[in-house]
Amino acid sequence: MWSTLLEDNGVSVVPVDGSHVTLKRGERSATYTVVMSARRIHPSDVAEPPARNSLLVTPALSSAAAAAARSRGWSAVPEEGPAWLRF
Repeated sequence: MWSTLLEDNGVSVVPVDGSHVTLKRGERSATYTVVMSARRIHPSDVAEPPARNSLLVTPALSSAAAAAARSRGWSAVPEEGPAWLRF
């Protein structure tokens, strides 16, 4: 699960409600809108994030889709592919 991946890498995951979490690492903390996808994300699937801090959770993210997501301001935690957080 995506939250376990984050916690295994030193990021605390605190649920806020059904669509938001607060992520904490050291002195840094931010609340994110969580956008779940049940399928692999392709570059054409990447839209503008719904909020300034948005976290894309997906089974797979290609390098091209990751580049598109990064350029639009997303944070992402895929099961397969590059993961990153913007604090």
